[in-house]
Amino acid sequence: MKNITILILGFITVLTITSASPNKQEAKKAFEKIVFLELTVDQDSMLFKPYSKAWKELWQFDSDVFVSGSHAMNYEKYKSSFKDRKDNLWTILHPLVIDGDVQLYYPYDPRSYGMGAWDDGELHYPVMDKERTETFLTSEEVRSELSYALGVYGPLPDVPLVDEYGENVVVTFPDGTQSYKYADPDYIWYKDKDIVKYKLRVRIEVNKKGKEKKRVIEAFCPMVNQTNEVGEVVGDRDLLWFDAKELKPILKEAYYLDKDWKPVSYWDYFQQKVENADFRTKN
Repeated sequence: MKNITILILGFITVLTITSASPNKQEAKKAFEKIVFLELTVDQDSMLFKPYSKAWKELWQFDSDVFVSGSHAMNYEKYKSSFKDRKDNLWTILHPLVIDGDVQLYYPYDPRSYGMGAWDDGELHYPVMDKERTETFLTSEEVRSELSYALGVYGPLPDVPLVDEYGENVVVTFPDGTQSYKYADPDYIWYKDKDIVKYKLRVRIEVNKKGKEKKRVIEAFCPMVNQTNEVGEVVGDRDLLWFDAKELKPILKEAYYLDKDWKPVSYWDYFQQKVENADFRTKN
């Protein structure tokens, strides 16, 4: 009889533990909420301005780095132009991207070519594996991956190339068809003035009574205007997601001057905006 009692108590204990485990996981999900905050050039100008003279320098000429055949940059001139520049947030982030100092994440599954669900800062799709050493500078593959997030290609030239005799250059394709050969289009970077928003992914934690405990910035993304075929703005577009945890130490040491000429770190500005936001009216 004693053995039967022990077995019954053991079964009840296992049942209790088994039943409690999924409830704990469900509770954790139930007491967290993901929200988004957009910082705009109009309301948060200190992130975007002043525009940096680094983007006006001549580092795109005499290129030694090419993107799909198009001139991209002279890297030594680029380094010189951006050295110690802290004019705005995109000017700080851009060299980190080019040098491969930070991990970057696609805003959507790259296998869907932009037609699938958006990632919204969940950081599921890294541009490159962290263990690989290729960067924008050293790998044509990486340049191809990042070129659509860092800039756009200009229009195709409509004047064919000519050979040394002044004759139009003709190329023959594998199927036997022929066409004139044209120069590669220009590659045009997204400059600081092209960044119109920063979108922050924020996790809000609350207790069982619904009282808020903590707000955590998980990721953020620079955005540019989305235009149609005739150049009209029809919306905005995510470029790349950054892991906030990785960028926090860098942004804590990058400052702008507030209206009282006091230095404020970009991270502290992010944090203040998140803490002051009323997400109940936004979601």
